[in-house]
Amino acid sequence: MSNRPRVLPSLLTTLLSAVLVAQIASCGLDTNGSLAPEDTKACVVNANCDDQNPCTVDVCGNDGTCVLVPLEDGPLPGQTAGDCQRSDCVAGVLTTTNDDADIDDDGESCTDDACAMGAPVHTPAQNGTSCLFGTAQGTCKGGACAVECSAQNPCDDGNPCTEDACNAGAGLCMFTDLDGLPTPGYVPVAGDCSQHICVAGEDTAVADDTDVPVDMNTCTLDVCTMGAPTNPPVTTGEPCEPGKPEVCDGASNCVACNEPADCVHLPPDDVCQKRTCENHVCVQTFAPDGTMFDGQTAGDCMRVVCDGAGATKEIVDDTDLPNDDNACTKNVCTNGTPTFPNEAIDTACGAGLYCDGGGKCVGCNEAAQCEGTDDFCKVRTCIDNQCGWSYTPEGTDLPDGQMALDCKVIECDGQGDIVTSTDTTDKPVDGNDCTDDVCSQAGVPSNPNLPVNAACNQNGGTVCNGAGACKKAPAQTCGGAVECLSGHCVDGVCCNAACSGTCMACDVAGSVGTCANVPVATEDAPTCTGTNACDGAGTCKRDSGQPCAGAVDCVSGFCADGVCCNSACDAACFACDLMGSVGTCAPLVSAEDTNPTNVCAGTRFCDATGTCKAKDGGACGTSGDCLSGHCVDGVCCDTDCTDTCKSCNLAGSAGVCSFVADGQDDTGTCAGANQSCDGAGVCKKVAGELCAGAAECLSEFCVDGVCCETVCVGMCEACSAAKTGGANGVCSPIPLGGNPDAECPFESACNGAMACAYAIGEGCAFDSSCLSGHCVDGVCCDTACDGTCQTCNLPGSAGICMNVPAGQDDAATCAGANQSCDGAGACKKENAAACGGDAECLSGHCVDGVCCDDACAGTCEACSAAKKGSGVDGVCEPVALGADPDMECTTPGTCDGAGMCIGEACMDGTDCATGNCADGFCCATACADDCFSCGLSGMEGQCMPVPAGTTDGTCVAADLEVCDGAGVCLGDAGFACNGNEECFSNDCVNNVCAP
Repeated sequence: MSNRPRVLPSLLTTLLSAVLVAQIASCGLDTNGSLAPEDTKACVVNANCDDQNPCTVDVCGNDGTCVLVPLEDGPLPGQTAGDCQRSDCVAGVLTTTNDDADIDDDGESCTDDACAMGAPVHTPAQNGTSCLFGTAQGTCKGGACAVECSAQNPCDDGNPCTEDACNAGAGLCMFTDLDGLPTPGYVPVAGDCSQHICVAGEDTAVADDTDVPVDMNTCTLDVCTMGAPTNPPVTTGEPCEPGKPEVCDGASNCVACNEPADCVHLPPDDVCQKRTCENHVCVQTFAPDGTMFDGQTAGDCMRVVCDGAGATKEIVDDTDLPNDDNACTKNVCTNGTPTFPNEAIDTACGAGLYCDGGGKCVGCNEAAQCEGTDDFCKVRTCIDNQCGWSYTPEGTDLPDGQMALDCKVIECDGQGDIVTSTDTTDKPVDGNDCTDDVCSQAGVPSNPNLPVNAACNQNGGTVCNGAGACKKAPAQTCGGAVECLSGHCVDGVCCNAACSGTCMACDVAGSVGTCANVPVATEDAPTCTGTNACDGAGTCKRDSGQPCAGAVDCVSGFCADGVCCNSACDAACFACDLMGSVGTCAPLVSAEDTNPTNVCAGTRFCDATGTCKAKDGGACGTSGDCLSGHCVDGVCCDTDCTDTCKSCNLAGSAGVCSFVADGQDDTGTCAGANQSCDGAGVCKKVAGELCAGAAECLSEFCVDGVCCETVCVGMCEACSAAKTGGANGVCSPIPLGGNPDAECPFESACNGAMACAYAIGEGCAFDSSCLSGHCVDGVCCDTACDGTCQTCNLPGSAGICMNVPAGQDDAATCAGANQSCDGAGACKKENAAACGGDAECLSGHCVDGVCCDDACAGTCEACSAAKKGSGVDGVCEPVALGADPDMECTTPGTCDGAGMCIGEACMDGTDCATGNCADGFCCATACADDCFSCGLSGMEGQCMPVPAGTTDGTCVAADLEVCDGAGVCLGDAGFACNGNEECFSNDCVNNVCAP
C-alpha cells in the first residue's frame, strides 16, 4: 500500500511561524482575533503556553501572559494521507470530516481501493480476473495476484528487488521483497555519491557519501554531501603535495606562493634580503651596499653592513671603542684594533680607590691613604695595596683610668675598640663570716647574706642564720633562745621547735636537739603519770587493764571486752576480761563466745581447748572443724556415715546420716553414668547397662540383655541398640525390614512402625502391605513411582522405580500413535508430529515445525514435506532444486537439490547445480566477462563488476590497465590512448592517460 507523503513537523512549524509573523510586528503583539482572555495564563517563554491544540499559535506576550492566536479557517497542515478523512481548523478548533477522495492505495492490482464513511475499503476483484505482478501475468485469487509457474514457465516479475521462486507443490510464484541489498544488475556510476539498494522490494537510490567524485586535482576536495558530489577548493596555503614547496591558492590551482612566507625554498628574511610573492612567483630583494646590519658586535672597532647582494661584510670603525670594564686602563681603537694602555699610579678609580700604575684598581699604595685615626688599641696599615688595621691584643689593660674593688677593668677588645669589662677578682671584701664578697657577671659588687646553716665561727656560733649573723646549731647547750639558730632553747639544748606539748621532749636519746615523742609506756611528769603513760605518738593514754571505750583510749592500741588489752583479742573463743587476767587476752573453755556479735554461738561452740567448732549440720572441710569429730559430705555429721547409698547432707536432714533417694547418685559408693541408688541403700544399674535379671536394674526391667526403661514387650519392639539401631535401654520400634526375633512370618518384616509388612519386589495389593508404603504395578516399590513414564516392574528390577525405556509407551501417562517415553522420565513426540521446540521431540530435534530424525542444520536442508517439495514429514532431506524456502542462499542463488547453494565454494562446474563455477563460487551465470567477478565479499554467487581501481582477468596492472567499477577495462596512468574515454582518469594527454 502506498500513501501520500506526510508533511513533516518542520512544515507545520513553518506555517505556524508564518501566521505568527502576520500577527506580530515590531515586537508588539496584536491581540485582535485572539481567543478569550480566560484561556490565557502567566508565562515566561512560548513553551509555557502550549495548549496541545494544533489550530492555535501559542505565544508568550510582552505582558507575561499567554496569547493563543487561531490559525485561518481551512485544512490543517500535515494531513494523514490515505485515511479517508480531512482535518480542518474552524475558529481555532480542530474538526474532522470524511474525505472520500483521500483513498489508500494498497499496491495490490486485485483490489478496488475506495473510501466508505471515512474508512479505507479494499474490495477484492473477482477471482480469475487478469492481473499483473510487476511484469508477470497472473489471475486474481482472494484479492491477490497469483502467478502460475512450472519448470517450463519460470517466475519473473521484472523487478530486480524481488526474489522470484516457484513453489512446485502449489504451482505458484513466490515474489519475496529484498531489503537492504544492492540492486541486482545495477551498474554503479563511480563518484556520483549514491548507490542503488532494494528497499521493501523497490530499487531505491540512496545517498552514499563514501562514493566521492575524484577529479585528480590535489587542490580540490572530493566531497559527497547528502548525496551531492562537489569538488570545492582546499584551504589557501595547503601543500599541493606532501614534501613539496608548492601550495594551493584557494581557487583550485597549485602555485609557487600566495604570500612571502610560502617561499620556504629561499633564504629567510633579514636586513640585507627579503622574500616577496609577485603573481604567485617567489622573488628576492636586496638592501643597498653599506646598509647597517642589525647584528653588530659592540666594542670590536668594526661595523657589519650589507654588501648590496644580500650578504654582509665588515668595515673599520675606530669610534666603536672597546670596553674592558677596568678603570685603570684606557679604551682605544687604532685602525680597527682595540688596545688597553695603563693609567698613571694614584689615579682615582673609585671612592677611596687608586690605580697602582700596573692596570689594577687598589685600596691604597700607602697607609696615609687609608681612612681612620690611630690610638692605643689600633693603628692603620697598607699591606699588598689593601687598607687594614693593626689591633692591640684583646684584654690588654689601659695604663690609665682604672678604679680598685669596683669589679671593673678598662681594656682593648682586640678589634681596635676601648671597652669596660667585668673583673670578678676585684671583689668588695667586708670581713663578715656570714656574708659573701661577690662580683656579678655584669660587674656589680655586693655582699649578700650566706644561706641559713652556712658554716661560721664568730661569737660562739657555728651556723649562719641567713640574715648575716653567726648562731648556735640545734643540740648545742644554751642559756637562752637568743643564742640558738632556731630561736628555741628547751631542756638545756637548742631545739628545733618550742616543744611544749604533752609527751614531747627535746633531749630524747637519739634525737637530742629535735622535738620528739616521749617513748611508748613512758610517763611524762607532771602531765602523764599514775595509771597513764605516753603512747609513743605524743598522746597520754590508759595502761592495760584500765576501762576503755575504744582502742584510741589505750597505750597498747587495743580495747577488748571493755578494757585496754595487750592485743586485739578478736579471735573466737578468746577474751581480755577473764577473772585473774584482766588486760591480758586468754582462751574461753566449753562456752559460747558472743562478743563480738556471736562470733562463736548458735551453730558453733568453743570446745574444751578453747577452739570454735561447728555443731552437727554445719559446714566443714575436715573432721577437725566439727564438735562431733565427723565431717561427711561437707557438713558435720552425727556418725562417720560410710555405708553404701547413705549421705549426711540430704535436704531436711543435714547432719543426720540418711539413705540417698531413688535414682540419685552417692559420690562415695554409687556414682557414674551406669549406676544409681535405689532409695533403700542399694546401688543398681541404670537403663542401657548390660544385665542378667531385673534385680540388677534400677528400672526393675531387664530386656534384650540390657536394663530397659520400660517393660518393652510389643510387636516389633526391642530395647537393645543391636536390634533397634538406636540406644541401649530405650524401648524403640525395630527398623524397617528388620525381624531379629522372627516375629514376622513368611517373607514379611517389621515396617518401622511396630507392625509387619512385605519387602520391596514382593507381590502386593495395597500400599499398607509393603514395607516401603508403596504398592505399584502389583509389587512393593521403593517409591510412589507416579511420575510420567515410570514403572516399578521392569524385568530384573522389580520393586525399583525406573524410567520406561526410550521408545516404549507408558499406559498411564504416555501412550498413543504419536508419542513415546524418552527413557529419561518424559513423554515426547515421535518423528513427523507437529512441535514448537526441540524439548517436545523424542529425537531432540524440532525442525520446520515437526519432530525430525536429525538436527537438519545443513544448508538447503529441511524436515517438512512442504519445505522440501517432496517426501514425508520428519525426515531431514535436501530442499528441491531451485527452491530456497529459508532464504539461506545469497541472492539470487537458490538451493541445488543436493544440500548446497548456488554461491557455495566450488572446484569446478560439476560441484554446482547451475554448472557454473566462477571465481571459486557456484554462480548463477558463467561470469566470464572481464572486470566481473562471482566471488565479491558479501555477494558470492552473483556476477558483479569488480570495484573501481582493481584488476581482473586480462585487465591487469602490468599492462597499465584497471577496471572502472562498471565492468569496463580502461587505461591506467601511462597507457597509450586516443581519447579521454579510454582512460580511467578520463584524461588523455598527448596520447597518454594522465594520473
